[in-house]
Amino acid sequence: MPNSDISGDPIEPDAPATLVARFEDGTRRRLTVTSAEAATYRKRGTDETKRRQRFWAFVRPRVWKFVFWAAALVVASLVIPAATKQWSDRQEALALKAALVTDIAQDSSDAYARALGIPLQAHEHGKTPGLALRRKLRTEWLQTAAVIDTRLKTYFDSDSADAWLDYQNAMWEWIALGCCGGQDVDLARLLEVRIYLDLHPPSDRRWREAVEDSNTWDTLRCGPHGEHADCPTGRLSKPDYEAFESSYIATGQALNDRWELLLQRIRDGHVKGFSDGSSDLWRDINPLSD
Repeated sequence: MPNSDISGDPIEPDAPATLVARFEDGTRRRLTVTSAEAATYRKRGTDETKRRQRFWAFVRPRVWKFVFWAAALVVASLVIPAATKQWSDRQEALALKAALVTDIAQDSSDAYARALGIPLQAHEHGKTPGLALRRKLRTEWLQTAAVIDTRLKTYFDSDSADAWLDYQNAMWEWIALGCCGGQDVDLARLLEVRIYLDLHPPSDRRWREAVEDSNTWDTLRCGPHGEHADCPTGRLSKPDYEAFESSYIATGQALNDRWELLLQRIRDGHVKGFSDGSSDLWRDINPLSD
């Protein structure tokens, strides 16, 4: 058991204290004393502690506690809100993607299914009702496509919006091919659909083979009545009408097969205006970032 360097009294193992004595010749001595002696000498003499020393004496034993609470404050005020925002934004972005994917799939399929009635309308009721239905469905498609186009331009990159524009234009021209062939078929309109399907061949082999067959496009150009100069004159027989309808269905189904490309682009794309990824997280945490 050690003894006090001043009184010689034994010091309990759990109660040692130290004093540092500084003499006028610059000598410094560290003395081991009892806790009671340290408390007594602390009250005697003149206090020569400098303000800086007093400050560091106060701070030094508390510095790690200060660092801990400062870090906790940063986490509570910046990191947690940023992480919460990113989680919330990710859910909203996924919901936006899901809604857009559903709308594109549903609206495209609906437009395709309804446009299949155009050739039948013209065949059974005449050219005028067929053209009226064609005009009505094209107008509805244009309105539907404009809504989706706005959402894509607002939340996604320009490539996604451009891909949708190409698709909606091809669908717009395909709907017009339903009635009534001959003079009502603009060659540029036919080429719009054909070029799109050449650049984006259908995944289904049946539709891919159909759009690769030149007879498909010749039949669409002639129409169900064979009115084009390069086609037989007069009303076509039932088998010829069925060939036209079959070609129209095949090209429409080929287009309907292609919106899957748009859906994949949307699912994999980054939604603008939402926090996602480490760079966005750092931007949310750092209050000085732009």
